[in-house]
Formats: sequence, structure tokens, C-alpha cells
Amino acid sequence: MARGPLATLRVLDLSNGLAGPFCAKLLADLGADVIKIEPPGGSDPSRGLGPFPAGCTDGNASGAYVYTNTSKQSIELDVATPEGRDLLSRLLATHDIVIASETEPSLAARGLGHADLLRINPRAILATVTGFGSTGPYAGYAANHLVNCAMGGWSATCGVADREPLQSGGNVTEFIAGAYAAVGTLAAVEARERDGAGQHVDTSAMEATITAALLPTMTWEYAGIVSSRNSNRATGPSWMMRCADGYIGVNVLTQAQWEALCGFVGMDDLISEAAYANGALRLQCEAELRARIEPWFAGRAAVEVFQEAQLWRLPFGLVPTLTEILGLEQHREREFFTMAPHPCDPERTIPTVGLPFHMPASPSSPSPAPRLGQDTDTVLRDLLGLAPDKINELRAAGVC
Repeated sequence: MARGPLATLRVLDLSNGLAGPFCAKLLADLGADVIKIEPPGGSDPSRGLGPFPAGCTDGNASGAYVYTNTSKQSIELDVATPEGRDLLSRLLATHDIVIASETEPSLAARGLGHADLLRINPRAILATVTGFGSTGPYAGYAANHLVNCAMGGWSATCGVADREPLQSGGNVTEFIAGAYAAVGTLAAVEARERDGAGQHVDTSAMEATITAALLPTMTWEYAGIVSSRNSNRATGPSWMMRCADGYIGVNVLTQAQWEALCGFVGMDDLISEAAYANGALRLQCEAELRARIEPWFAGRAAVEVFQEAQLWRLPFGLVPTLTEILGLEQHREREFFTMAPHPCDPERTIPTVGLPFHMPASPSSPSPAPRLGQDTDTVLRDLLGLAPDKINELRAAGVC
């Protein structure tokens, strides 16, 4: 039975790494029929990234791979061979969205560019997700999360002024790029409904990072100011405060929030002190202010501070441990985590991340990431009509 709001979409995922597979995963989790295509033996480096379950080093169990490839089918197919290219062309007749982690010119050099796809299927949408996009002076350059942070403006403000710039954690720029690519792909689907033609959706991780950076890029764009590198300085200041059992992120972005903070910690007298009259002055006294306010947090539980701050309309951020994340009330209420089979032990289950949003009218839920090539025979037999002998012949020739 069809499930999810994107159940009519059929996608071929030729990408690897994190950004492209995450784009395909978002579509798949919402119901799209996605086939992940890799050459025999696999090519996706996410299988080596981990983290791995204790005692298990199987690449199919890598946390990076498991998360970015949910709800997909997996086939092994060498599209560099004439036979593999022919089978890919036949799949494109029914799966008219292709996601790749190469530039369009790189794909075109292998006969897989957008013009090539359109000759096979005029409705074909090609979504490329790369470091710098398919055109421009950096299009041929390699990239990774560190490069994205540097070129996208994040490292300029991440860290402290007298130390080296830092990248943000968790490869987040790769996931931002994948999310942007998914949105762009859906926009191309909408456009195709109007004019019938497939488009090339070209996503640059650097440009996606720039648009998500906000403050440092806006201060340069509108005021010509190069932001300094100080993680405690925004329009506030903002701090990471130690509580009795953890940490809390304290944001003071506006004058109203500053005055609310003073009342929250029982220090209303700070409001009238001339040295703290506005955000610029408070930034100059950031260390002094922290020394006066931090003791209030030291004897209190982080969750209690976080919950009470919401009543004061203060934008505090809870900083839970990985174990505590699973038990957060809002996550339990939204059923954000679901149970999935353990990648190394089907008899066990483990909690895994669910969908970022729920659509009651067209519900969907992620299914476990496939093992490499687990659906090869099914796809070749049921979708392309190949006989078992032919599949064995192709496998012996290294095509699948």
C-alpha cells in the first residue's frame, strides 16, 4: 500500500557520503520509492564513518550509513558498463528523479548528465549535491564539512578570538545541503506538474552553509562588518552556564530578554546599572556579567532552569547528554524516536530517529536502511523482467 505524502515519487539514488543520501532519505521517509544504486562491493564511504555498535564493524551497521539511508532499497549495479548503463536507462523510465553527489559536467562526461537523462525520460529531474555546485570557479574543487564551514562563513565566528577557527560539530553542513536539495527537488516536481519538463536542481554545500550562517553573513552584507570569533558574543551576550547537573545555553538577544533575565535570576538591580544599559555595553562587560550571574545557575538542575525559563519567554537551550536526549519529555510526547531492528542482531531493537514532522492525513515512518545489494535480484527480476539465469550471468560478469 502507498504510504506518505510522496508515495507517487520514484527516485534513483546514485549519491554517496552524507549530503546526497540524506536528500534521498528525506524523500524516502516521506513515502517516495527510492532505489540506492552502488557498484558491486559498494562505494558509499558512510559505511566506514561509524559510529559502530559494540562488537560490530559491519559497514552496513555504521551509524552514518544507517541514518542517511533509511526507507530505501539497495541494488548493486555497475553503471560504468554498457550492460549496467542499459539497465539504468530502463529503470529511469519508471524512476524519473536521479540524485547524485557529482557535478553535472562530471556526470555528463560519463553519459549521465541531465541532457542524457532527458533523452531517456523527458520528465527526468536531476538533483546534484556537491561542495560548490556544478558551475562557477570552485565547481571542480573537493569539499568536506571542514571546508564547508570555512568557505560558508561559520568558522570565522566559531571558537574564541585568540585561538584557531573551528568547524561546527556533527557534519551539520552536509545535512543542511541535503535538506536544501530535497526542498529544491520537490520544487522541481511541482514545476514539472505545470510544464511537464524535468529540471536540474544544483545544490552547493558552500552556498547552503552561507544562507544558514545568518548573523556573520548579514553583518557583512548590510554593514560591511567582519564578525569577530567569540562564541560568547552575539547581540547579547550569550553563555553556556554550568548547572548542578549539566549545562544550559543562555541567550540574551534583545533588551526585553535582558530585563527578563535579570528578573529571572533575581537581580533586577542590574537593569538600572548604566554599564549594562544596552547590548553593546553588555558585550564589553561580558566576563564581569558572567561572574555575577553564573552562581545563580550552579545550584539548580538544568531541566528545571530550562522549563522555568520558558515561562519567562527566555530562549534558553537545554544541553542534554546523548542518554538524556532519549528521555526528553518533548521527544517522548512527539514519538520522535522509534524502535528499529539492531543492524547486527535482528532479534534486538534499538531507538532510532524518526521523522522531523508528522502528517496525520498521510502518515509515514522510516524503515531500516538496507544492507548492500539486498534488493538487487528483486529489482532486476520484478521491475526489469530479467530471468534468474540472466541475473546470474550479469553477476558473474561483475555488472551486479
